Amino acid sequence: VLREADLTLERRAKAQAGEGVDLAAARGMALRRPMREGQALRAPDLIRPQHVERGGFVTLVYGLGGMSLSLKAKALQSGAQGDLVAVQNIQSKRTVTGVVTGPSEVTVSAAPTAVARR
Repeated sequence: VLREADLTLERRAKAQAGEGVDLAAARGMALRRPMREGQALRAPDLIRPQHVERGGFVTLVYGLGGMSLSLKAKALQSGAQGDLVAVQNIQSKRTVTGVVTGPSEVTVSAAPTAVARR
């Protein structure tokens, strides 16, 4: 994840630098590929930091109202904060889709179930 100390502003010929990125927008982003010091940074070089890696283990949190249940699951997709990703419950092998809410954490909000009354 890029911090302010990782970035410097330099004047370069347009042919050499291409389209640069705004320093404020680059802060907090991650690099898509390894880069050398002094190399010009472009918008396609940046991605949002991935909190969940494909194939990695995550904490799956089911939430409904004030109650929550957490369990271990395997991520079937990589994702950044706020992304929808598919995860597989290790015990039941059931696949669900949830929102990445933090490092190695995916949350599924249970929808309220309708109950018929007589």
